[in-house]
Amino acid sequence: MIVPSFYLAYNLFNKKKYSEKVEDYITKEFTNKGYLLIFKNTKYNNNPKKIEVAFLTKVFTDNEIKELQEKLSTYQLDNTELVIRQDTKDLKSEILNEIGNQNKSLSEKDILINNLQQELGEYKVDDTELLSELKILFPDIKIISVGKQLQYAHTDSAQTMTILVYNAEKEIQKLDADKIQSWLKIKLKTNQVALLKQEITEL
Repeated sequence: MIVPSFYLAYNLFNKKKYSEKVEDYITKEFTNKGYLLIFKNTKYNNNPKKIEVAFLTKVFTDNEIKELQEKLSTYQLDNTELVIRQDTKDLKSEILNEIGNQNKSLSEKDILINNLQQELGEYKVDDTELLSELKILFPDIKIISVGKQLQYAHTDSAQTMTILVYNAEKEIQKLDADKIQSWLKIKLKTNQVALLKQEITEL
């Protein structure tokens, strides 16, 4: 087990070093010279390795490409071939495919985030007016939190219960507790409301 793990770590380390050299090469030979890079693809596992790039407007001559290829060794990028994509038709198709893949990935993430936000919203009571009114109507209690929770009553189905967690210096009488529950049921338009007192223990 040790030998394969060591080989994998060694390979990942070399790949990272190679990627850093490629970035240095592209930055100094292209980006710093004002060439707008629109496509980059490094094929590390090829033999020879391959760096594919394309630019917005710059068109390189054969001599320029040859010089850039020769400069690879200066950056310790041996056994590497430079490919400058200048076939507009093929390049456009590849870029559009890449954009399509990225947009698809973003869309899936957006849907997932939206679904999670909706799900969280179902269990959240974010009503500052309700809390303000509650403090005025029932000044003896201090609200800790209000939220919704799924309750399973020994069945396969579940129901949503609104739970108010509070703290009070004195015990709330049953009549007042009933009033609070009735008021919350009307305000939140639900028949499932529970009050829970938070017990504070001194250390």
